[in-house]
Amino acid sequence: MKLSENNFKESEKKLTFFSLIQATFLAIFLGGMSSKEEMQNYDIKGDWITWLKMTYTKENFTLFFSKWSKRILKFVIVFTIINTFIFLPLFIYKVKAEKHYPVARAYFTCAMKFDLLYIAPLSKVFGHGNIFTWPLYPIKDAFYDLGMKNMPEQEGEREIWWFNIRFVEYKLVIEPAIYDWDMLRTKVDKTIPKWEEKSFAKWNDELYKHLNSFPDANISDKKLKKEKLIRYIDLLDSYYWNTTALHSKLEEQKGRKQPIWADKMYSDRYEGLIKKFEDFKEYSKKYEPESYKYFEEKKQYKEEAIIYSLAKGIIGSKFQRKILTCKDPMINVFADNHTKLRDYEKEHKNALNPGQQINLQLLYSGGIPGFSNGKACIQEPSMKEYNNYCTKSINDFNNSIKRKDK
Repeated sequence: MKLSENNFKESEKKLTFFSLIQATFLAIFLGGMSSKEEMQNYDIKGDWITWLKMTYTKENFTLFFSKWSKRILKFVIVFTIINTFIFLPLFIYKVKAEKHYPVARAYFTCAMKFDLLYIAPLSKVFGHGNIFTWPLYPIKDAFYDLGMKNMPEQEGEREIWWFNIRFVEYKLVIEPAIYDWDMLRTKVDKTIPKWEEKSFAKWNDELYKHLNSFPDANISDKKLKKEKLIRYIDLLDSYYWNTTALHSKLEEQKGRKQPIWADKMYSDRYEGLIKKFEDFKEYSKKYEPESYKYFEEKKQYKEEAIIYSLAKGIIGSKFQRKILTCKDPMINVFADNHTKLRDYEKEHKNALNPGQQINLQLLYSGGIPGFSNGKACIQEPSMKEYNNYCTKSINDFNNSIKRKDK
């Protein structure tokens, strides 16, 4: 059987990888040889088996682990001393400076600092779940858990600190990993390991859990309460896009191409989350005006973008399951937010950078296969403008093709 070019390249990469591992072991145990002169004079290429027997002896293994255990112990001691000088003053300062829950906030601040100082940078360089971060997570989690233990369970501020620590970790570490796997889904042998697949699934479940508990958080601190609504829309946005990316990758691994829209669970969740957000926004407008005002100032087109995307997913799901009608309320939600996105682009054209303009255009130009073709539900008033847009887009595209042909 002939190897394809892609398979050959993959095989070559694997061989290179194992060669590097072998070379590393050779370098490590080189110093463990009983006779350096003998090693220098020995023809390794001539007899690998004899050379390996000489090198990988019980004495050399014992010597190797003895040396490295001492080095690791020294590193741990130095690491502990350095971080004591970093985090102890920080903890003491926060305890003295904070008025509300000083001990809890001090622990939370240490968790944030530890994450940004070590876990996030190491994960960016070596990837999610790398061996260097394994011993660091228990330290960060200990800070976080101690913060939670020192804050009353009924205090809504716990949700804010969950966002500051757990969600920020998700954005910095987990989200890039999910997107990396999704972008690699067409490459040979690029499958998500089972342990990482379970990790991603747990994270998405955790996000969904807090999407439901976040709006009910009764926060006593006015400054933190002001940020509730804007943080919620960021959380909602991450949940939608990452469930979509992860689902597409897992489906590809199973040899299927079933879109996430076909999954009733996600459709039901999306519909519930739209209602949850609308209720949350109305509550903020009435009872937490500072949070609502801050949200309106900072949101840009975030609200319209995520509600449009969720509605599109719901419509696509119902269409594929053959239960969609043109009287479905999601039709109005979809069409209204599509118009709002295009209006926002027109009104803020000069203020948007090129990346934002492209993002907006890609967002509202993507239709729902089989449904958003300019004909479905054409008689519905809410769909009139959307259908006009679709028709104009198709005509513009056809005219551009004709001009090129000429």
